[in-house]
Amino acid sequence: MRPCSICTVREGAAINLELVEGSLSLQKLAAKYRVSKSALARHKNRCLAGKIAAAQQRAIEKNGQESDVLLAHLKALIDRVGNVLDRCERDGSYALFFQGVREVRELHKLMSQLEGRLTSGPQVNIFASVDFQRVIATIVKSLDAFPDAKNHLVNVLSGKLRLPILPTPAAAFDDAMLIDEPGELEANQD
Repeated sequence: MRPCSICTVREGAAINLELVEGSLSLQKLAAKYRVSKSALARHKNRCLAGKIAAAQQRAIEKNGQESDVLLAHLKALIDRVGNVLDRCERDGSYALFFQGVREVRELHKLMSQLEGRLTSGPQVNIFASVDFQRVIATIVKSLDAFPDAKNHLVNVLSGKLRLPILPTPAAAFDDAMLIDEPGELEANQD
């Protein structure tokens, strides 16, 4: 098999960098370096894809190792603060003790975030949405002709999702909660 023409050109490293950045189209990149577009595409798929995958894997492993080191440091710090807390408690330094407890709490929070057990950022509660409640109320109301199915649905939703709007057992809903027209929810969101 013939060697890749892009791998052998003097500007190969610069081409690779631009291919990875993706700031130029293959056509513009080919014109810039006076190579064929098809050679660039072949190079990107055959030669560069493996290198990119290997680099990404190395980055993942490095990040994993770094987070393991950071977790070990955090655990050691928590142990040290725990020893200080023991000393504060023995000495009756309760103001310092409670400051230390706050620090330990923050360290545990950070550790949980690093381990992926705790996420930070906004959380959306769709159950508090009036539109969601109206959809559920409309579905439940539509099952009036099927009382067993209606009761079952309400019991499942109330028990599993803890929806405050659904009474148990199923009861009459306020008709103002119901969706009367198709597309009504989309119109209300404008």
